[in-house]
Amino acid sequence: PAFEYQDIESAKNDSVPPSRSEQCIQHACTRNAAVAYIFVFFSLWLYMSKSTNDANIAQVSHFGEDLRTIMHISDTHVDPYFDPTESMMKGVCHRCDFSSKVWGKDTVCPSEDEIRADHDHDEFNRQHGYTFGRYGCNPPYMLWKSLHRHMLSIDANPEVIVFTGDISPHGYPDDKYSLTEDTTTDDLCETKFLVTRQMIRDLVRAFPSTKWAYTLGNNDHMPKNIYWQPYIEKYGKMLLDEGFFTQEQHSQFVNHGGANYVDAGKTRYLSLDFTLYMDGGEAEFEKSDKGVMRQRSSDFTEKALESAKENGMVVYIIGHQPLTTKKGKDEYDTESEQFISLKQLLTKYSPIIKVGLFGHRNVAGFGEVLNKDFLPIFPSLTAPGVSPRGRNQPSFNVIYQSKVDSTVMDFEQWKFDLQTENNNAARLNDPDYLGTWSRHDNDLKSWRMLSGEKNFTVQTVTKYLELLSTSQSEFFDIEEWKRAGYIGDDTPESYTCKHLFDVEDMMMTCLFPNQDVKCWDNGWLT
Repeated sequence: PAFEYQDIESAKNDSVPPSRSEQCIQHACTRNAAVAYIFVFFSLWLYMSKSTNDANIAQVSHFGEDLRTIMHISDTHVDPYFDPTESMMKGVCHRCDFSSKVWGKDTVCPSEDEIRADHDHDEFNRQHGYTFGRYGCNPPYMLWKSLHRHMLSIDANPEVIVFTGDISPHGYPDDKYSLTEDTTTDDLCETKFLVTRQMIRDLVRAFPSTKWAYTLGNNDHMPKNIYWQPYIEKYGKMLLDEGFFTQEQHSQFVNHGGANYVDAGKTRYLSLDFTLYMDGGEAEFEKSDKGVMRQRSSDFTEKALESAKENGMVVYIIGHQPLTTKKGKDEYDTESEQFISLKQLLTKYSPIIKVGLFGHRNVAGFGEVLNKDFLPIFPSLTAPGVSPRGRNQPSFNVIYQSKVDSTVMDFEQWKFDLQTENNNAARLNDPDYLGTWSRHDNDLKSWRMLSGEKNFTVQTVTKYLELLSTSQSEFFDIEEWKRAGYIGDDTPESYTCKHLFDVEDMMMTCLFPNQDVKCWDNGWLT
C-alpha cells in the first residue's frame, strides 16, 4: 500500500495541488504506512527469532554430548541424459531410443567417447524450468553437484559416509537383458556402467580420504535386479581402480556376493547385497549354481560378525532393500535356506548390532528388524531418496552417533525444495546457482524432536511406533516427514495438463512435448 500511495502522489504532483481533504488522506496514509512498516519489521524480527530458536533447538539437544556425524545417502540415480521434454517410460525422463524393448538392435548405446559430459544439458534444463530435475524423474547432474556442496558444508573430511545403493540411473540400454550361460559383459551395452563410473569418480574427487560403507542397489546390477558374477567382478574392479574401495574391500566384494565392510574405531559397517536374497535375484544357469553366492555371502557375514564380537566392536548393517515387506508384499525369498540362515545370524549377533541402514523406497522410514518369531532385534532406518523419482523432495539423512558406544543418538533429514529451487534458478538465470538444502520445520527437524526420545534404539522405536497407532497428529507428521514434504499422486505438470485436455494423446504431448510416440506410457496419467 505504501508503494501504491507513492505512485499516486507522484502522478498528482504533475497535475494540481491536493485539496485539504486530500492532504488529510495523505497524512493518514503516511501514518498508516509508518504503522505498517513497524508491524512488518516486528513480524520479521519475531519470525527470525523463532527461526533462530528453532534452529538452535536441535543443536541444544546435542549440547555437551560427544557425538560423531555420519552422512547417509541413497538412491541418487543421477541421469546425465535427463530431458524434461521426453520420456522413455513412466519414471524415466530421457530419450526414447535408449529403450531396448522398443528399438531392439537399433537401440542407441553411447560409447566411452560419446558419453554425455557432466553439464552438456544444463542450459536446456534451466530454460525449461528444470535445472535440478522434475518430480517423478531421475535428476540431472546439477542436483548431484548441489548435493556434494551441501555435504561438504556439513563435514568436509568425514571418516565414513554410508551409501545404501542405487547410484545408477534407470532406463538404460540392456537393463533387462536376458542372460544365458554364454553371455559376457561385452555383450551388454556399457553406457550405464560408464555413467555409474563417472558418479563414483565425482564422489572420490569430493571426499578423497573418506571410507565408503557401500552396497549395491537393485538398479546398480546389470541386468537390473539380478546378481550376475561377471558384472560384479567388472564393477568391483572399477571401484578399486577409482580409489573408492580399498584392496581388502574389493577382495571381499567380488568373492563374497557383494558383501564387504569398513571399520572406523570400534564400529564395523557391514554392507550386504540384499538383491542376492530376492526371489530370482541370483543368476543361475545350472542346478549346481543355485544359492552359491548367497551361501558365500552368508558365510562371510557370520565371520565378519564373529570377528567384530571378538574384538569388542559394534556393527551397523548396511543394505539397500529394507528387511520388511514392500507395499505389503515380500521382496525377499523368505522361504530360502540362505535367507532364513541370514535372519538367524542377525538374531544371534543382535546384541552387537546397533542399527540397520537402508534405502530403496524413495521415502524415509524407520522401524524394527524382526526375528523369526516376529520380535524386534534392532532398529531400522531408511534414508529418503536423493532422486525425486518417487514424487518426493530430494533428501538424505545425517546421523549423530555416540563416540562412546556408537549408539544412534539422533538423526535429521536434509531436504531440497525442488519446485522452489527450479523457480529460483530460472529467475536468476545463473549457471552457477546450486540451490539450498534445509531441514524440516519444528517437530520434524530430528528424531529427538519428533519422538521426544534421547536415542534411536529398538526400545525407543517400539515405544514411538505404539504412539503412532493412537495419535492422529503424530501419524500425519510422519507422512509429511517420509517424503520430505509429501508430493502426492500427481505432479504440478499433470494438474496443468489435466486442466487443459481430457484426451490421452493430448495430455501426454502436454506432459512431454518432444515425446517419441513409440515410448508413450500413459502410466504418467494415473
